Amino acid sequence: MCTISGYIWTVCLICLFLPLYKLKAQNSQIDSLKTLLLASKPDTHRLHLLNELSKAYFKISSDTVRFFALREKQLAQKLKQAYWHANAENNLGNSWFFKADYARALQHYRQALQLYQSIKNERGISSVYNNLGNIEKALGNYPKALDYYQQGLIIQEKIQDLRLLGVSYNNIGIIFKRQGEYNKAITYYLKSLQIRRKIQNYKGIVSCYTNLGVVYNKLKQYTKGLFYCKKSLHLAQQLKLNRALYYNNVGYTFFKLNQPDSALVYIQQGYAVPEKNKDKLGKMRTYLHLAWVYYAQKAYEKTIFVAKQGLTIAQQLNRRDEVSHLSHILFQSHQQLAHYQLALKYYLLHTQTKDSLVNDSKTKEITRLELSYAFDKKQAFLKMQQKVKEQKIRMDNEKKLVQERWYLFSALAGVLVLMIISTFVFRSRQIQKQLNGQLVKQKDELVVLNEELRQTQDEITAQHDHIEQQNKALMEYKYNTEGSVRAARNIQLALLPFEKDLAQVFKKHFVVYRPKNIVSGDFYWIKRINEQRLMVVADCVGHGIPGAFMSLIGINLLDKIIFQEGLTDPAGVFERLHQEINQVLQQYIDAKWSMGMDAVLCSLTEKNDGSTKLIFSGAKNHLYYVLPGTTALEMIQGDRKSIGGMRGANKSFTNKEMVFPPGTLLYAGSDGLQDQNNVFRQTFGTRRLHVVLKSCAALPFNQQKQRLEHCIDEYMQGTTQRDDILWVGIEL
Repeated sequence: MCTISGYIWTVCLICLFLPLYKLKAQNSQIDSLKTLLLASKPDTHRLHLLNELSKAYFKISSDTVRFFALREKQLAQKLKQAYWHANAENNLGNSWFFKADYARALQHYRQALQLYQSIKNERGISSVYNNLGNIEKALGNYPKALDYYQQGLIIQEKIQDLRLLGVSYNNIGIIFKRQGEYNKAITYYLKSLQIRRKIQNYKGIVSCYTNLGVVYNKLKQYTKGLFYCKKSLHLAQQLKLNRALYYNNVGYTFFKLNQPDSALVYIQQGYAVPEKNKDKLGKMRTYLHLAWVYYAQKAYEKTIFVAKQGLTIAQQLNRRDEVSHLSHILFQSHQQLAHYQLALKYYLLHTQTKDSLVNDSKTKEITRLELSYAFDKKQAFLKMQQKVKEQKIRMDNEKKLVQERWYLFSALAGVLVLMIISTFVFRSRQIQKQLNGQLVKQKDELVVLNEELRQTQDEITAQHDHIEQQNKALMEYKYNTEGSVRAARNIQLALLPFEKDLAQVFKKHFVVYRPKNIVSGDFYWIKRINEQRLMVVADCVGHGIPGAFMSLIGINLLDKIIFQEGLTDPAGVFERLHQEINQVLQQYIDAKWSMGMDAVLCSLTEKNDGSTKLIFSGAKNHLYYVLPGTTALEMIQGDRKSIGGMRGANKSFTNKEMVFPPGTLLYAGSDGLQDQNNVFRQTFGTRRLHVVLKSCAALPFNQQKQRLEHCIDEYMQGTTQRDDILWVGIEL
């Protein structure tokens, strides 16, 4: 039993701690963990709760991680629980790592490794190897970092720990990227992405997208780089992550695409986040990207101002990779402003830092490739120095010649005149010989430097040819992949109702069907069963190939439920469809597979007086209608429950019945239109949708589809489609 004083002590600590992290404490998972902690006994259950709380604040607040990890360590030592003690040491190491205090982090990681090894916990050992590799990577010790990652990878492949495998593949990719082996880096990033998609690790997916964008930028494939950088930013916004890094990456890619204005907009958006959160690493990265943009705009004074601030932070954090980049751009900017002494200072800092980052076996090759542009600048710098020296020598020579002439004309005596003339001739020849020797020596030095530059150019040309071959192979792979997806689209279209079948069920109808990526996660299912007409409009989770698979599952299950089981009640159909999807995807075993769909189902039966009886059931989606002779758009709300997944298990689908006169208009669709953005990043929204549907209802039915598609095209002008779009309209 926990004593009353111990209980009060724990409550006080939590209450004192909560105001510091008010925003994060609103998270339901953290709140529930803290509630359980207050009611727990000082046993292994409390150790588990303290460990989960440490992980919950991972990358949110390192001080909070350390607060709970210290409590966990003290209790684990008291209870002599080596496993939980090791977890606590690992969490303490994480808290110091994200404060860039690598010495303290290393101390805790080593203690954690010893404890895990003493109890032969392979998963814990591999996790610590990853953390040790992260420290060596941050310090620029890439061979040692790679060794740690590979030791962890051997264990993770043995025990099939997919989460840590995804982390290790990603980390190894980062090492190869920093060593300049970009194709190897892409291979490991894609391995990590495949695993993280499989286990639905969305934060990990953001990291993979970011790294792929960066490495494609390194390969100068900026269109692909922009694609992945934008995907990482979009997903980070959905997950409400710290978006400074992702804004900076998009801005940098626009900069490389010669769009400095767009680059500056994204980078400035990224600056606000680390400035607000006092994130030194984020500020340093923003200064680096701002320096690149200002340099491209030839605003060299601004470049120097932001680059110096970034360099100060990079040196404080011991970020040698960023020190190298920032010192290089300071060298270029000072050179443009003819500040040659400062340019030389930063050039030396750049080359020294760059040399320490690469493997010894590849130093010469990587240095030649990465500093080819620096050699061009150095040649121009040396030529300028040579010109200044030659001008100074000529001025000194002319001055000496004037003095000699003055001595010559001042002499009156014949003997003295002859001696002065002889001396003048002798000294002039000596000076000229000395000058010629200096010029020959400098010329030889320039010849050697030019030869080195030519060799560097040959190496760059060979690298370019290699990249061209890889690009050709990738284009062939893309062609084959797109052919397969187009074939899948034909299969999907064959399962949707044909136009002639729709006309037999509803004489007046239209369908706006726009997949985002060739195949769609939206589908519509319309059938007549005796006097009853059934219409389903569904929006599956995801788009592209995953969404298309879900749509095929939905269509097949609807055919089974309605035609084989004979069930036509809308709410009953949705309940069966929900059960079938849970069964097919085995969601009752693993709730992580939360794939499903939002949909509407309408049962329409014509009565003797010409009116139509509607029975409606909605899974998160609504049905809109306009009565004849009116302009008001009305809505029948669906239930707050999706089809598939384990959420809302205690809720049921319900039916709503209405009777409509002839000429009533019904509209149903997916949320792809409402979520679509314009060039100003503003979404279409529900209000604008209502206005458009009202304007369509006022037109003859055969013009309504053109009106709706015109509104979509006009709003999307200058942007790309974000999601699948589906809208169906019928007239009763």
